[in-house]
Amino acid sequence: SSQYASSRSDASTVNVTKRTANMQLFTEKYNVIGGTNVTFTAIVLDEYTLLNDGIVIFKINGQTIKDNNGKNIQAKVANGKASIKYTFAYGISAKNTTITAVYSNSIYERAETNISVYINKSRPIINITPIITTTNKTRITANIVEFNGQPIKFTTQVAIKINRQTFAKVNAVNGIIDVTINTKFKSGTYVL
Repeated sequence: SSQYASSRSDASTVNVTKRTANMQLFTEKYNVIGGTNVTFTAIVLDEYTLLNDGIVIFKINGQTIKDNNGKNIQAKVANGKASIKYTFAYGISAKNTTITAVYSNSIYERAETNISVYINKSRPIINITPIITTTNKTRITANIVEFNGQPIKFTTQVAIKINRQTFAKVNAVNGIIDVTINTKFKSGTYVL
């Protein structure tokens, strides 16, 4: 000021706390089986205002969803939304599954919300062709596939029954059944 000598205050500390964001999480399917594609969408707000900054990561039963290279998938928040598409693995166990969305932004406290998705048992199909045999030992080969034709992964136990009587219990590895059983039967037609 032209009328006053210059003056300067001492430094003062201003404590700026992080803001609080609110979240909601949605998916279009809450009951799925292995191989189902879903979209998880998080809505992020500051009171009633949709946010346009920050990222959301999604977790399944506490494990962060990663890409094929093992990196965390991060969805950017735009117009209050962050979404990812996810495919549940074939052969996943039937159980209640917790999906978690976690919001991160340098000016907001960490925000988190959950939903539940139920994994139903898959309905596998066994593909086998009719067998004609004239010997006492017969090789049985078949495939176990998911509803979309993909082989069932992992090792599963299969009972081989003829006319409802169990003749063998074998392991099918990655959807392939391959077993030889005794077939000392009278001539005729039997249900395998």
